[in-house]
Amino acid sequence: MSEIEEQGVPLEEAEDLTEEDQAVKESKPLPPFVKLIILVAGVLILAGGAYFLTQKVVLPQIKKVPVMDKITEVKQKLQKPKREEDTSKEKKKKKKKGPVIKHPIMGITANIAGGRGRTFVAVDIMVEATSEDSRDEMLDKEYQIRDALIFYFRGRNLREIATREFQMSARDTVRSIINSILESEPVDTVFFTTFLIQ
Repeated sequence: MSEIEEQGVPLEEAEDLTEEDQAVKESKPLPPFVKLIILVAGVLILAGGAYFLTQKVVLPQIKKVPVMDKITEVKQKLQKPKREEDTSKEKKKKKKKGPVIKHPIMGITANIAGGRGRTFVAVDIMVEATSEDSRDEMLDKEYQIRDALIFYFRGRNLREIATREFQMSARDTVRSIINSILESEPVDTVFFTTFLIQ
């Protein structure tokens, strides 16, 4: 018995079929679950390749800025000797004349230390200065100010932030942080217009 008769195709029809038609009849489509397995395997291979490329090639080339260096830098700027600050304040008070210029810094939000990502503080600040230059510089460097303030609040825990004493002392600290970033006239006063702990 020939191959054509074994497949159940009558001899008359088999003679009419070309080689291509016979190949199409002999090939069977893949079942859907096999197609799904092939698709999933392809996606996993692509994901694995992307992960390897990211971990071994891309990430090592990105310059990582240590968080602790930024915090240490801000702390050092805040720990100036009192005498220098007092004499500089007296000089600044003598120079200051003119209207008070207000500048809002809105939407500072930071996770609180030890809150496991579920506790955060949201702060809006109004800054007062007597120089247009200070306000213009605050506008230009707002991203730096926001970054430094987020690092400041992120380093605090819930017990510390929830106290009235912290909120009072935080005004001076925030003012010092802003002044450490500004090169023009320093800001005079900082007010919290919103201080939420969630």
